[in-house]
Amino acid sequence: MNRTALCAAALALLALPACSISTEFGEEVFNSARAQWTRTAPAAYSFHLLRSCTCPTPKEPIRIEVRNGAVVSRTYTSSSAALEAQFASAYPSVNGLFDLIAEARRQKPVRLNSEYSSTYGYPTTVLIDLDGSRTDDDLILNVTEFTPLP
Repeated sequence: MNRTALCAAALALLALPACSISTEFGEEVFNSARAQWTRTAPAAYSFHLLRSCTCPTPKEPIRIEVRNGAVVSRTYTSSSAALEAQFASAYPSVNGLFDLIAEARRQKPVRLNSEYSSTYGYPTTVLIDLDGSRTDDDLILNVTEFTPLP
């Protein structure tokens, strides 16, 4: 690796949030994060998921509650109203988010960036671009407010 590339890589690492690991097509990082999640995942947790895409899903964060691996509720963060059933599959558990990333990896996207929690390993940000010549296929997922539950 030449000096310029090494400096660019170092600067890119400095730009990352302190609590995240980022990767582009990084199979090793993905597998490590998934294994960390498997080891440390609480039996019950909630998080907010915001999907940004040109798709018919809600344009606001959805609170997802998971108990024993199963999603038990999906509600709008603004009103606590239940998410419409037709959108449920777009708002999975953390395991479902890992499955979504794995499926995107199999499709060989032109761009796949993901960041993971350094504490639990769950995805915090995911960007998937399956076809670089189209702008209507990009998907960005942001996970916030992750909270272990009693």
